[in-house]
Amino acid sequence: MPHITKEQVADWADELADIAISLKTQLTGAFPSDHARFLFGMLDRQPVILKDIARLLRANHIRNLSSSFILFRCLLDDFVFLVRYTLYNFDPEIIDRQIASSLHEERWLYEQSRNINNAFFNGEEDGLATDAYYQSKVDEINNDCDYDKYFTDTTKSQFKSAPKTGNFFEQITNPDFNEYQKQVAMANAHSISLWQLYSKYVHYSMFTFRLIGAGIDAKRIEVDQLQEALSYSFKSLVMLSTALNHAGMPNVLRDESDFARRIHSPQ
Repeated sequence: MPHITKEQVADWADELADIAISLKTQLTGAFPSDHARFLFGMLDRQPVILKDIARLLRANHIRNLSSSFILFRCLLDDFVFLVRYTLYNFDPEIIDRQIASSLHEERWLYEQSRNINNAFFNGEEDGLATDAYYQSKVDEINNDCDYDKYFTDTTKSQFKSAPKTGNFFEQITNPDFNEYQKQVAMANAHSISLWQLYSKYVHYSMFTFRLIGAGIDAKRIEVDQLQEALSYSFKSLVMLSTALNHAGMPNVLRDESDFARRIHSPQ
């Protein structure tokens, strides 16, 4: 079977971005919940990343596709989350934990900025957080009862944590799954292998060095694998459409060009 070209993948990425934009334009009005806002934000970034991938694939030589792989890893982050969210029947606690985790990271960034300011600049460096600014950000969340659900208890000393993407395999091998859940898990289990592979382009190591320096045949196989990555991106849109409908934002995913079939049978 002939190899897929990076130009083919670029065309598919552009096409999938247009499907995402078509879905996004149907979603108007106020968000009915934080969960809907979270899901819309995830949808909003899909076409942006896909269009960037398409541009990079066309512009770069087949030996220099690291940036594209890194962006595909971002899309797989979303896919892994959406599989977990779907498997657990749109349990709102799953999104709550994601939001809580992001609030924890935001607070940590302010804390680190303040610590750097105090340690090196006597707390007086413009552009870095001060003690007062850091405390204002803490109070902003702690004093808002809408944020209570993101903490582990009423003391608000610790945010809830979200499952790690790297532990996806353990999350989808739940012995209590019904047959439908088992089928969904099995159909999407290999996505974590791609996520782990593309993570090697994010965090440099000697493994990354070997990947980048591999021969042209290995590079062609990497391009072939992007077909699978794009199929997961399409599934992300399907799951986002379903989840947004469940969250009170009516929409219909339109695949008028039969992308779902063609991405699996491109030749």
